Amino acid sequence: MKPQLPSKRFPNMTKLGVITSLPTGQAMQGQEHKGIDIANVKGTPLPAFKGGTVVRSENGHQQGEQNGGNVVWVRDDKGNVHQYNHLNRAIVRPGQRVADGQQIGEMGNSGNAVSKSGMGDGVHLDYRITNAYRKYKNPLTYIKKYL
Repeated sequence: MKPQLPSKRFPNMTKLGVITSLPTGQAMQGQEHKGIDIANVKGTPLPAFKGGTVVRSENGHQQGEQNGGNVVWVRDDKGNVHQYNHLNRAIVRPGQRVADGQQIGEMGNSGNAVSKSGMGDGVHLDYRITNAYRKYKNPLTYIKKYL
C-alpha cells in the first residue's frame, strides 16, 4: 500500500515542509529524478528517517553531473543507503551511529539545489535511497511518520 499524503486540502504539506517533487521517474533538468524533494526554511532541523551508520558526511559531493552539495549518507541495518542532499550543514560524522529521528543536519541549498516551492531560495532536501545492489527504493516508505 502506498503512503497517502496528509490531506486533500494541502496535499503536499508535511511536518517537515512542502513536498515539491516525488520519485516519479520523470526527468528533472535532463535527468531522471529518483528521490523526493521537501522544501522548507534554511536551517530547518533534519532528522534521520531511518537509523544506521553514517557512511558519508561531506561538503560539495559530486554524483555524476549533479552536485549534491553538503550531504549525509546513512546505511541502515538492511544495507540501504539513505542519501540526504543539499544540506546547509551536517552535524554527524562518518562512523557515527544515529537513531531514527535523530537530527543529522539542517536543510539548505548547497550544490545544484532547485526548488519549486515558491520560497525563492532553493532550500530543500533531496532524499534518495539505494539498496545494497544500488537500485533506487521509494523514499515515501521511510518518511510516513513525517507526513
